[in-house]
Amino acid sequence: MFAASTLLERINAHISALQFTRAPQGLYTPIAYVLSMGGKRIRPVLMLMAYNLYREDITRIFTPATGIEVYHNYTLLHDDLMDRADRRRGKDTVHRVWGDNTAILSGDAMLVMAYQFMAQCPEENLKEVMELFSR
Repeated sequence: MFAASTLLERINAHISALQFTRAPQGLYTPIAYVLSMGGKRIRPVLMLMAYNLYREDITRIFTPATGIEVYHNYTLLHDDLMDRADRRRGKDTVHRVWGDNTAILSGDAMLVMAYQFMAQCPEENLKEVMELFSR
């Protein structure tokens, strides 16, 4: 069993290693910015802890755990826009840096990415995982 602090370090490293090199960069740069802000990452850590109760190889679900975090940050990005918030985790919000339209589109791209990451769960659990995630 891994300690929560170890899981946090490992999921942070996994998320930090993500490359957002797709075009248009104007859409993906804000996503990298939001995910670089860090945070508690409680959702992916809890997911890894629960998985680790039954399986030792937690790396198998790093990508779906990343999907949970990307989804959460997508909701924050849109929430900041709706609330007209200026700061998130001590940094300017996406809509303040790149504008409302980019914040909306980058958030929408994050939603799609969250589903893509989540769909990389173990194949034998794909249907159940995607139904639960969508709910």
